[in-house]
Amino acid sequence: MNKLGITLTLLVTLLRISVIESFAAESFPEEQWRQDLGMSGLRRSIALDSPLGELLTRNISYRMSSMMTESADPEGSVSVDSSSSIIQFNSLATIGSNNNTGFFLKTTARHVDFEISNELNANAKRLDFGILARPLTGKSRSGYFGASLIFEENNGHPTMTKSSRLGDGLGIRLESGKILSKRWSVSGKAEFLDWTGEKKMRSMNMDHQVVSNPIKNERIYANFDLIRSSPFLRGRGNWRSGIHHLSNRFEQSINSMGSPAPEPFGNSERLGIVRTGFLQMWPSAKVKDATLYIEVMADYEFENNMNKYIRDSVTFSSKAGVAWTPSPLSRIQLEWQNFKGQKGHRGREGIMLVVLLDGF
Repeated sequence: MNKLGITLTLLVTLLRISVIESFAAESFPEEQWRQDLGMSGLRRSIALDSPLGELLTRNISYRMSSMMTESADPEGSVSVDSSSSIIQFNSLATIGSNNNTGFFLKTTARHVDFEISNELNANAKRLDFGILARPLTGKSRSGYFGASLIFEENNGHPTMTKSSRLGDGLGIRLESGKILSKRWSVSGKAEFLDWTGEKKMRSMNMDHQVVSNPIKNERIYANFDLIRSSPFLRGRGNWRSGIHHLSNRFEQSINSMGSPAPEPFGNSERLGIVRTGFLQMWPSAKVKDATLYIEVMADYEFENNMNKYIRDSVTFSSKAGVAWTPSPLSRIQLEWQNFKGQKGHRGREGIMLVVLLDGF
């Protein structure tokens, strides 16, 4: 947990600087910076954890496939269809500046309900807060960099085995973004989280004894996106391509009966995808301050050591939604999501509500 201590010290130091230093006149106005982030697609990079959420739910689907299959044949195949409902809040509030840097308090709260029909009920809660900074002068003034603390709580209940998997995590998140030109920008994230929990299930013996074992997991997520944004089809188009990688490393565990308790795919899980997609937005002609949008994406799993029972490496997805922006510092959007593997072995659909409130 040394990484957490270092990051916490960094956050406190940045906060003290922002409070102690006098508020300087900004050479690059904050209003223009926020507008540029929105137009470039970088505000979306800061606000949404959808790419990470998709990898985590996909990871769960692969883990469940090992419990659903009736054969140990590596060529065996099962289908996993799931649904989700997500609500997320995000805020980027000004807390001050010194002569060269502006500081913001970044807060993200997220709740996810996830279900595989007749197989699994799960939910996850997440709180992410930290400091985001932006240069006020120089060539890097249209960018940002930040560090956050992450708190997670997860509950999973596989119904087929009448078991549970409960735990929570603590971690750090580093992120950065840069506007390269009027149309191009880049963003990246790196996340490190230590997760501890407990798994319980009833044994198959006569007394149906509850068997438990501790779980310790180190999770790493990394992402890099290249974004192109420009006017298109009487609205605004946003093309985004990137690489996402998720890894889980588990410590060996002994259950309450003294036997090893291995994970379905061993002590290391790896999932990496390359993804490209296009988002198109149109202002509504009938509803003031409303925007309609659709997004289509395709991704390919270039690394996956959990695909023993589901071999479906190409995924197509689509999203459709409406966003209401009553002011430059607030936004509410509701969207429908659908993910489907090319071979039809894995799919997910659901709804997502996002509330964004800045500047308070």
